[in-house]
Amino acid sequence: MNFISNRWLLSAASISVAALVAACGGSSTPPPVAQATLVVAATKTALKTGQTTTLSTTGGSGTGAVTFSVASGGCVISGTTLTAPSSAATCSVTASKAADTAYLVATATPLTINVSAVTALTFATAYSAADADTVNYSRAGRSVEGGAFNWYQDSAPGASDWSQFWWNGVSATTENVPNFYFGLGFASTTSVPYIGAFVKAPNDGSITLDGQTKLKIAVWGNDEVTSRKLPTFKVFVQAKDSYQGGACFLEAEAGSLLTPPNIGAQTYTLNLSDFKIKNNCTGSNVTTVAEILAKPIGAIHVQLPKANMYFSGTALSANGINLGPISFQP
Repeated sequence: MNFISNRWLLSAASISVAALVAACGGSSTPPPVAQATLVVAATKTALKTGQTTTLSTTGGSGTGAVTFSVASGGCVISGTTLTAPSSAATCSVTASKAADTAYLVATATPLTINVSAVTALTFATAYSAADADTVNYSRAGRSVEGGAFNWYQDSAPGASDWSQFWWNGVSATTENVPNFYFGLGFASTTSVPYIGAFVKAPNDGSITLDGQTKLKIAVWGNDEVTSRKLPTFKVFVQAKDSYQGGACFLEAEAGSLLTPPNIGAQTYTLNLSDFKIKNNCTGSNVTTVAEILAKPIGAIHVQLPKANMYFSGTALSANGINLGPISFQP
């Protein structure tokens, strides 16, 4: 009897606590507890319409997956990328971290993303009276916004293949479009590869794009140049900062030459997404045109390549550029 009793006692002693709990319908796993505070963040909380920001979280506990959601405002989330809507808005964004065996679900306090409309960015609206310099055949002046302007060619004035300086000036009434202009006489034998005009950013500083997607520019030439309706003008953006001791500037050009549809003033709206790298610089670490356009912009250039100049036999022929208002648009 004692033997049997001892066997029973031994067997009972060998039963685990877990088994006893399970036999009674319970569990040995502790109940899940609250996670550490979950915080949602974004790389940028102030966006222009259509811009994006990257979402992330800190805090939380356990192995549960994190998901992001928009409570209001019209923003759209894909993975960790939030895209602003096409109109001004205030978006409320939150994150949740799923529960696991040890922790309850956690939800972050909403984060506010402010979205404002993209507005036009003025580069030059008109040009001031300029000082003629007959020694250097230049007509330097400033835009109303304080950016210096001038014209140039690849060969210095007076070179044997440079023909004649014919005209220049500024006007508020030509074709009812404010502009500065110049003209040169060239023979078809010239080896000058292009003539050009530029205007610097307001006050010779720089402007930085903030959601603008287009360049709007007024440019035309003398009637002999533009009446042919050929691809004529090359437009490019030059970054403010230089490399290689000031000898190199990053430049992004329109994807194709501008083709005047008629003589007289013409205004073009160019998609920045169509621009391509014109010039890169050693040490810039730039690989895409978007990286150039994201940098402070110091000047806008327009060039008339020799291949698109007007020539009439062997006589000197008129070739010129009128540069009007310039802005960056939404």
